[in-house]
Amino acid sequence: MRGRGAGNDFVAVLRVTERLPGLAHISWKRELSGNAAKVRAWAFGLSDADANQSIAEDDHDEAVESAKRNPIWSRNELILALDLYLRHRASPPSKTSDEVAELSAFLGILAGKRGASDAQTFRNVNGVYMKMMNFRRFDPDYTVDGKVGLVRGNKLEEVVWNEFHANPVALAAAVAAIRAGAANSSGITAPYWVFVCNPKKWAIDRFLDRSIEHDTWGVRPSDRERFAPGQLGVVRVGVDRRTVEERDGKPPLDPGIYALCEVESEAFDGTGANDEFWRDDAGREPGWPTIRIRYLRTYLHRPLTIARLRTEQPGISGLVLEGFQAASFPISADDFRTIVTSLGEDVDDLPVGPEETDTSDSGLAALQRKYVNASPEVKERVSKYIERGSVGSRVKKAQGFKCQVCSALGRHPLGFKKTNGEHYAEAHHVMPVSALQVGSLAASNIMVVCANHHRQMHYGGIDVQVRETAFEFTLDEAPLKISRFLADD
Repeated sequence: MRGRGAGNDFVAVLRVTERLPGLAHISWKRELSGNAAKVRAWAFGLSDADANQSIAEDDHDEAVESAKRNPIWSRNELILALDLYLRHRASPPSKTSDEVAELSAFLGILAGKRGASDAQTFRNVNGVYMKMMNFRRFDPDYTVDGKVGLVRGNKLEEVVWNEFHANPVALAAAVAAIRAGAANSSGITAPYWVFVCNPKKWAIDRFLDRSIEHDTWGVRPSDRERFAPGQLGVVRVGVDRRTVEERDGKPPLDPGIYALCEVESEAFDGTGANDEFWRDDAGREPGWPTIRIRYLRTYLHRPLTIARLRTEQPGISGLVLEGFQAASFPISADDFRTIVTSLGEDVDDLPVGPEETDTSDSGLAALQRKYVNASPEVKERVSKYIERGSVGSRVKKAQGFKCQVCSALGRHPLGFKKTNGEHYAEAHHVMPVSALQVGSLAASNIMVVCANHHRQMHYGGIDVQVRETAFEFTLDEAPLKISRFLADD
């Protein structure tokens, strides 16, 4: 039974008792109800101390149920468990630690991506802790009173140990690939981010107290190609492990969301970070992937705590709730909007988008290039800014303020006269500006229309084909060809 793992061995022993004569299984279950830890110690050949450390009596039923529904640990899962063990080799974290909880949550997310059932309870903290401790049986540096670590496990654990325990570089690369693969396979295009802050290393409370609007942030190397101006994010603060002196006598920060941010640049090689808010030995090294960010809203004195999120929004991503040991990670649009709403904010009211005032053709074209990979909320703000620009006015004037659709249909093309003497007309962007496609801001993408036909173009299901010199479409069963505004017109 060794190859099936410790949890499966225990369940198998329990099942055997049900086939023993004299209703022995009834005595077993009675003993289990009051002395689960001692029974487990006997079944696994552990000391009472190790049994109590491995799993508490109250956790017995959960562990048995988990063993029944969870499959054998995969190679990737074991690599992550070994990484956790080796990072804390001298003093492994307890099963109630943040580190074990984070790995448990992440393994659940991996299970969900594979379509596994019960992904939310997959690899609970007890199972993660025990699997991590299984590696002690291979560790020559660990002996206590002549005993090694947990003695049960599967053969693949030994294979993973032999491959990685003496090669930290290879292990780090494997872990990074697994983590990055989980993020990239999610289908997230990454317009929303969580920026992770450890107040022990960087005093975010002192930083936010200064009301600084623009700053930089080091990001996860595997994410460096995914950042772009106009993406939105939140700052998540983890457990505050600072001493009273390090906190200047103030209470520790609650884990939670402390800011809403907008990304202002693509990632670049940072020059290092060792300002007054960093602990002396914790600043970022030169060359670390870095982005510029703008703080849109801060919540130093009224953060959205993780405890509150866990209670009010239990369906939000486990990475948001449990944390993730990285400088940054992407989240879905739904998770971002849930956080914004829980903060009491309206995403449409955030001061996002361009602060520029250049509405010239070249200025608007620069905006198009800058925000092409922005979050939808920012694109919408940019599109409204662009539509107030000069390009539409120039095309309308060139067309004599006539509705090109009415002209093509043989109808009167001029609208009412405004107080300035011009006829009223509207500029319709055939390729929607909100999508910020290449060419959507050009004059050649604009069709001059009356208010009625403008609404019909938007809401009438009109499929416009963009040709080299004309727009072609069918409207009210009539095929139309509208000349495009070209530079030499």
